[in-house]
Amino acid sequence: MLNSLSTLMLAATAALPLVAATGLVARTVHSRRQPVIVAAALAPWLMAAALPALVLAAVAGQWIAVAASAALLGAAVATQWPLYRARAPFLRSRRARYRARQLPDRGPLRPYGTRQLGTSGRTLRLMQANILVGGADPDALAASVDRLRIDVLTVCELTPQGLANLMASRLPELLPYHYCSTAERGKGTGIWSRYPLSDTQRHDGFVTELLSARIELPDDPAPLVFAVHPMPPWPIGREGGAPDGRGQHRGDRPR
Repeated sequence: MLNSLSTLMLAATAALPLVAATGLVARTVHSRRQPVIVAAALAPWLMAAALPALVLAAVAGQWIAVAASAALLGAAVATQWPLYRARAPFLRSRRARYRARQLPDRGPLRPYGTRQLGTSGRTLRLMQANILVGGADPDALAASVDRLRIDVLTVCELTPQGLANLMASRLPELLPYHYCSTAERGKGTGIWSRYPLSDTQRHDGFVTELLSARIELPDDPAPLVFAVHPMPPWPIGREGGAPDGRGQHRGDRPR
């Protein structure tokens, strides 16, 4: 029994650093091969294997493995900690929003995505919504836009029926300018804005619809906004094909 446990520990001590190294290498390799992309997507979890590898190597007295695992763990922390630190304001904002939903008086909120532009001090509030293959409640989305005083909304998984539902809600009153490209199976996207849109473009070569537009702000430069819905690396590969049933829709004037 002890021999089996010792063998298992030695095997794990050898295998776990390889798992961590795979994650570390995958995130630095520029490749379009799906296995590499999947490994890069899982890199934080793969690199976490360096910690149990370090503990097991120390218990087993394998000091070379301890040094290798410590080096891998240090590299993992160096690559991941800046990402988590940059994400901290978003996490605090999300917790604040959850708390605000439980209060009768929500008060003014500053949603993540707020940006100050130009020299006028104007604040632009941006929001992104995934409407779940067109099935989300359009009135609830419009209410969120109104409550948060959103200036620009990007929507993904926009189907033709989803667009019809949104246009029948209060959303066009709140954000009267829009540029959309609908598609079935959740591959459509759209941009809604409080301000006029210009330089609207649909970018080819992507599995989902990728749109961009400039927001024409009074007395400020026009920022460029993208509506993007990235695809996961698995189970859909980069050869996933183009969307079916595309339909572009543009609103240049208040309705």
